Amino acid sequence: MIGLPEVLQKLRPGAAWVVTGGDDILWLDTNQTQPTDGEVEAMLATMRDEQPWIDLRAARNELLRDCDWTDLPHNPLSSGEQDEWESYRQDLRDIPQTYSADVESVVWPDAPE
Repeated sequence: MIGLPEVLQKLRPGAAWVVTGGDDILWLDTNQTQPTDGEVEAMLATMRDEQPWIDLRAARNELLRDCDWTDLPHNPLSSGEQDEWESYRQDLRDIPQTYSADVESVVWPDAPE
């Protein structure tokens, strides 16, 4: 869940502030100005739109890590099996570009057996 602290960190990196009681901000930073309500709302909307893609990439990266062994020298795969795994791994890497319009339409490739 994205909240006010994450939004403030994105808008004003390194700024000093405290969130008090709900969404009230006590701005402590003397070098950066406190973001306006409009800036906070716009950044929150942007971050919420980006979150499904961040989650998708994390899931994809986990699948890639799970089959890293297929890229190691002296793995037990035949040449044909190696080609299948290379294709699978490439399909995983291509998911963000292939489905860039809609995270909900992603079809995950099947891992070779």
